[in-house]
Amino acid sequence: MRTRLFWAQFAALVACAGGDFYALSQDLYWRYPLVDMPVHFLGGMWAALAFAYVLTAILKRPCPSLLPIVLASVIIGICWELYEYAFHVAMVTSDFYVYDTAKDLLMDTLGGFAAYGLIRWLRLA
Repeated sequence: MRTRLFWAQFAALVACAGGDFYALSQDLYWRYPLVDMPVHFLGGMWAALAFAYVLTAILKRPCPSLLPIVLASVIIGICWELYEYAFHVAMVTSDFYVYDTAKDLLMDTLGGFAAYGLIRWLRLA
């Protein structure tokens, strides 16, 4: 059971990192502001799956309910946005910043819901 969960979170991480690497190498984030949507979705999915994997390893039982899984993706998404703000990764002075942050957190949350759906589909919950 944990093996499938490990590979699911690993695949989400590789897809997220690969998308991020490509977008950075082509300056896509700065040219097309909505390009980060799938990366945030995959990041939220990875965060939720990784949290579920660690939790199943600690508790030695199947994944918890929907709320802790989605909450993990939201909390990690908030931490990421704080990182972007602290290190000036995002354009904080623009009017677009609040919209962009809200959109990023929404995509992180949707990724968490998708992760829980995947966990259910793989019969890990």
